[in-house]
Amino acid sequence: MLIEEIDSSGSIVAINGALSVQLNDSMSNTFVTATNGDDYAEITDSVLESRVNQSSISYSVSSGDGASSYCVQTENNMQSVGVEHRGRVSSIVYHTPNGTTYWKPNVPDEFVPVKYMEFETWNDAVNMYNTYADKSGFSIRLSTIKRVKGSGGSHNVNGTKTYFQNATKDVRLFISDRDVQMIVDTMTSRSVNLPNFSFEYKVVGSELRYIFWADDVSKCNYDAFGEVLGFDATYSTNKYGMIFIPFTGVDHHKKCVTFGAGLIYDETIESYKWLLDKFLKTHKKQPKLVLTDQDAAVKQAVRAVFDQSIHRLCMWHIIMKIPLKILGDLLANMDLRVSIHKLVWNLFITPSTYQEQWKLLIDDLNLSDHHWLTEIYAIKEQWVPCYFREIQWCCLMKSTSRCESSNSLFKVNTSHANTLVQFLLCFGTALDRQRKTQLELDIETSTTTPKMLEKLSLEIHASNIYTRKIFLEVQKEIYRGMRQCYITSSLELDGIKKFNIAHTNKRFKVVNNYVVDFNAHDQLFLSRVCGSHVLDICADMLFACSGTTRSN
Repeated sequence: MLIEEIDSSGSIVAINGALSVQLNDSMSNTFVTATNGDDYAEITDSVLESRVNQSSISYSVSSGDGASSYCVQTENNMQSVGVEHRGRVSSIVYHTPNGTTYWKPNVPDEFVPVKYMEFETWNDAVNMYNTYADKSGFSIRLSTIKRVKGSGGSHNVNGTKTYFQNATKDVRLFISDRDVQMIVDTMTSRSVNLPNFSFEYKVVGSELRYIFWADDVSKCNYDAFGEVLGFDATYSTNKYGMIFIPFTGVDHHKKCVTFGAGLIYDETIESYKWLLDKFLKTHKKQPKLVLTDQDAAVKQAVRAVFDQSIHRLCMWHIIMKIPLKILGDLLANMDLRVSIHKLVWNLFITPSTYQEQWKLLIDDLNLSDHHWLTEIYAIKEQWVPCYFREIQWCCLMKSTSRCESSNSLFKVNTSHANTLVQFLLCFGTALDRQRKTQLELDIETSTTTPKMLEKLSLEIHASNIYTRKIFLEVQKEIYRGMRQCYITSSLELDGIKKFNIAHTNKRFKVVNNYVVDFNAHDQLFLSRVCGSHVLDICADMLFACSGTTRSN
């Protein structure tokens, strides 16, 4: 079988005077196989060889009378070597340059699946593949895919931490030198398209200096739990050395909750002021209490921006300096550290009592002239808990350890080599994990009932209004009130009853005394407005302090 003529357009118009070959594109090899029934013939022609030296093509050979069919294919630099028949099924055989053999079903184009095909029903897709399989000589089966309901999240993705960490190289190659622009574009897009998403940034020259962002959930959390705010700088989160500062609070499960986050170029007063200004612009109200470390720039910035808030220093950082600041044999005497800890962590003493006991402690240890102790005593109003006892929610955070705990959550999968894009991905994953925990605790509170220790009306009422974590703490206080508190005396004057209540420790030694006023007029008002249930609770409170239970 010889090629007799090739016209100027590249079409083979005559093979033995009976067949025609139409080239659809340039051919990638010079090896043509034609079939006529079960006979094979190889066509190699120097004229054809000179014209078929480009990329992959497909072309066909057909006979005029339809009695014979011929087919030649070349794909991806593979060489077509023939057609293999097995019963009514035929396959085109290919060889790669290294000699590997491939078979492709010889099926009419209308039955071949292609990308982006659409089907009206699932059965239409199944029938199409069944037809293709039948003509190709193989069978198909339906497999199942496990689908997880929900909006996604790292907890719904299969794979290990190692798998995700190993993928960072590919991510960095993709990001290349577009890192900062991708961050700005992504955040700007979110602020435009996501409801209530805030994004602020500042560029100096061509350098990105400051970023702050907060989404809708962060804003809702701040509205609910923003009375106390803590923040602490975190390092080694990105390859540019920008300092990461998440703003942290405590939610109704006593878990850390994030109100927003920022990245700053350096730790100057100007940088912190810019960040706090954007935080206040976003959330529109100042916290009641701000907790930070003793950094001088932070103290200046907080005073300038949060002028209506109380600024409190982290007492943990101060206490941990004792071994470094107090030298000599006193370090071997554990009574020093125990005595200072016992004094400064006491929430029940008054400021005047604290001052008296501090003076006695320092004089007893002959440390009245110690410079560092004198300095921290001079700023006692900024870190000793008894000076904040009248401030609501002051005990939610007494140190920045919660901030450091929250920061460590965000640093689980990040490193100093990460780009800003990678860091933002890690931040989003950690934030999803934090919010997932909050959701799980909400579900636990709403779907389970805690065990009642005393079965008082007060205890039952507390279980209905508090989350599980808070209720367990209230329940413990109720139990302690019944075991470690008692009424020493009472007095009624002008309809107001005064109860003197003694508070004991575990050894039943009195450590504090309290005076509780009970207004009979309020009792009458409550009985008219709220009914007997509230009176039962109030009565339970008094009987709990007296160490007895009341029969209903």
